[in-house]
Amino acid sequence: MKNWGKWCVAATAALALGTIPAVASAAPDGPFTYDNDLPSLGCMVVAGDGHIDMAACDGSARQNWYREAVATGYQLRNQGTNQCVDVSAGATERAVQQVCTGAQAQSFYRDTYPNGRVRFRSVASPGLCLDGNRKQGPWVSLENCSDEPGQRWF
Repeated sequence: MKNWGKWCVAATAALALGTIPAVASAAPDGPFTYDNDLPSLGCMVVAGDGHIDMAACDGSARQNWYREAVATGYQLRNQGTNQCVDVSAGATERAVQQVCTGAQAQSFYRDTYPNGRVRFRSVASPGLCLDGNRKQGPWVSLENCSDEPGQRWF
């Protein structure tokens, strides 16, 4: 126990000299504009009513997303609203934005395809993925995971 003080002094000096890397929180990736493999559907966007829709890509802040690591997977935080994609309504329901909490309904696994596209699989329901295919309407929803173009984001 009496060497503890010497160790702390040595570790502090090494840290100050840069010989021991400091632990830092991971910075978010992005911002990204998410389009998918379906022609002419546009980009994932925060609509005026707070839902997550598909609309013509315009590069605005409401179409820019940060991918942030959380305890399980990633959350997608919008640059314009600073809120996250939330799928707590469940399968086939419209995704919405909510205050970011890192909850499972806001967390996604990122499956990467060989061509660099990604699929966002729900942590809360791993068999469901973010889908912008417009089967239900011009919005993003949770659908059964597949290799459908509406689930391949870039």
